[in-house]
Amino acid sequence: MSNILIINGAKKFAHSNGQLNDTLTEVADGFLRDLGHQVKIVRADSDYNMKEEVQNFVWG
Repeated sequence: MSNILIINGAKKFAHSNGQLNDTLTEVADGFLRDLGHQVKIVRADSDYNMKEEVQNFVWG
């Protein structure tokens, strides 16, 4: 069907490990794949390569 890029905005703060965003990302990933979409996931709070991330946006 289509390419979908999910940006997981989870971030660790004090007592929170970003679990809600991680869980929502997992649910969205499974749901969209079940519908036949191609899915890529990136985490906003991780190291990244700018060229690679541009390619992810183009892909999505």
